Amino acid sequence: IINQLPKNFIPFSRGVKITHCWFIFPPLKSWSKKKRADAELLGGFVIFKTTAPDLTDNLMKGLMDAMQGVVFINDSQICAMDNIKKFYGPKPMIEIELEEK
Repeated sequence: IINQLPKNFIPFSRGVKITHCWFIFPPLKSWSKKKRADAELLGGFVIFKTTAPDLTDNLMKGLMDAMQGVVFINDSQICAMDNIKKFYGPKPMIEIELEEK
């Protein structure tokens, strides 16, 4: 996380709104070639992941714990969340945008 922040970044000290948080998982090896091809036609896939790990209890908790003390002082500062999703995509990653309130 630290190497992805702007140089001399200072952790947020006020309320924080998560405006966008996407957990993007790689396609499953069990997917047929047809399903992979169909998914690629969708551009960035956006086939929602309905299996473990759980979005709020596991994924969000782990991410907030990892960002605590680095991006914001304490995860209790999170006061709002929008656009939180988990889905399959061609490149696994976590994409997050925050704004200070």
